[in-house]
Amino acid sequence: MNTDEFGAVFWITVVGAILGFGGVVLQAMLKSRCSKVSLCGLQCERSDSANQADVDLDVPDFTNL
Repeated sequence: MNTDEFGAVFWITVVGAILGFGGVVLQAMLKSRCSKVSLCGLQCERSDSANQADVDLDVPDFTNL
């Protein structure tokens, strides 16, 4: 295997993992019931009137497995 190919595959994997983790963190912030969430300098502040209709996420329901 060429070392250039290994380097490209490695960096694509690392960037994909970082972006995937960022997506999971963003989804957790949107689904939380807290009015103020802060993580690593990122802040999400919502009013108390925010309800489930304000955030519509397409998340599968795994409760009936």
